[in-house]
Amino acid sequence: MTTVLRKDEVAKFLAVSRERKWGAPKIYSAWFINKLPEDTAGKKLVELANSTFGLEMARQLTPVAKIVRETKDAATLEAQMDTLFAVLNWLGNEPAYANMLLQERVDDIASVAATKLMCDINHPMEKAEKAMKRFDDQSWGSPERRRQVLFEESGGKHFLSDNSGATQEKLDKEFREGVSLVIQLGSIIERPDLEIFAAETYRQGEQRGDLENAWTKRDHVHFGEVGFFDETVRRRNLTQLHEFRRRYGKFPSQPVSYTPKPGENMIRAAFKELSWENPYEVVGADDTFEAYLEDRLVDEVFQSTDRRFNPNAKSK
Repeated sequence: MTTVLRKDEVAKFLAVSRERKWGAPKIYSAWFINKLPEDTAGKKLVELANSTFGLEMARQLTPVAKIVRETKDAATLEAQMDTLFAVLNWLGNEPAYANMLLQERVDDIASVAATKLMCDINHPMEKAEKAMKRFDDQSWGSPERRRQVLFEESGGKHFLSDNSGATQEKLDKEFREGVSLVIQLGSIIERPDLEIFAAETYRQGEQRGDLENAWTKRDHVHFGEVGFFDETVRRRNLTQLHEFRRRYGKFPSQPVSYTPKPGENMIRAAFKELSWENPYEVVGADDTFEAYLEDRLVDEVFQSTDRRFNPNAKSK
């Protein structure tokens, strides 16, 4: 699979995988694979091969992201979304750590495409809404699934010594408290069973946003504590943008009767004027539309400003 993916673009790889009935491999984190014992059955070699495939998929998504970033053509954006959601669903055949990180990356790129379609007033509203609805099923990144994956990553031995008689409520509570404890302590001295949540740091001179480096680093804290796109600024802004267009049918670039104060953002003032009954609902929609006009809409996962791959980056 890695050879085919490396030779062909993502869309062609998907066609081959359907033809050959290839399912997505279960891709564990580098942390998990490194802890596997060397064995004669070759399990570790298989898992390393799966990880190599996952990294190649991340690499091959880069040109897709570039196309989405650089175009405003609706047909191109729709075609790329078709490919992206096919990848997202294919990866979802196996719930695993790296599968879900790749799904996050795919969703991130697709959200840029959907935002551009929503911002384009010439693009029919029913088509823009159809693109939005593709994000409705977020079960792949749900807290329950993330927790399930992390229990498997750690061998199911952390938090509770015996999970057999524990209620889901108790497991959830122990899970949240365990993650919070590591964040507060900054070490695992008091709770060695929580080592899985101690993110590795970058050595001096490493490029934190580099894809290869990012792929080998673990940040189970992010994976366990923070929701995926239901928590991100872009997804909230996309939802608000959708609501704004549905309600008003247009996006203003300057106010009609309101006189902006010196230095006041014109687009923000225009959005507030139009939605005077509740201007707070436009926070995010105005920023997103302005970024669209200025070609500043970009995907963020695997970027150096992403907290998951840059522990020193400030949260947005």
